[in-house]
Amino acid sequence: MAEEKLWHPHGIEFFERLTKVGYKYAVKPSKTLHLRSYNTQFTDFRQGLLRAKLKESHLKVLLHSMLLMKPNVFKGYLHGK
Repeated sequence: MAEEKLWHPHGIEFFERLTKVGYKYAVKPSKTLHLRSYNTQFTDFRQGLLRAKLKESHLKVLLHSMLLMKPNVFKGYLHGK
């Protein structure tokens, strides 16, 4: 079974180098990676609804959603149609 790597916002390699030099550190495990993930999805969905209300072209909204990797914009657009 593979060893589970710890995640740290500044990268774990830096802290591994500190250990080799003689410093000690502790990493507090957390399950929270993105505090606004739900809010962002809802905002994207509302943006799609607005684009449908403004009668933007189907292709333009699809490309915007794909290029910015925001599938909820397109979902909102389809819901508003």
